[in-house]
Amino acid sequence: MDEFPEPNPQNVKRENINMRILQDAAWVTFDQYGTDTGEPVMDMPGLSRETRFLEKQNGQWKIVYVGWLLEGKKK
Repeated sequence: MDEFPEPNPQNVKRENINMRILQDAAWVTFDQYGTDTGEPVMDMPGLSRETRFLEKQNGQWKIVYVGWLLEGKKK
C-alpha cells in the first residue's frame, strides 16, 4: 500500500457463487471475470476460480484466507 496508495477499484463480474455458513466460520467459492486494466501489479484479466474462508471474531466476519487460480483469457 505504501508503493501504490491510490485506490484501484476493479471491474469484475462474479458467477457460480457457493457458500457454506457455520456458526463461527464460512467459506465461499465463485468464478470471477476481470477486465484487462493494464495495471502491472494487480491486473487479473479473464476467468479466475476464487475461494474465501471467513471466521467470526468478536461478532464480526473477517476474511482469513483468499485463494485463486487464474485461468486468464480464453483464446
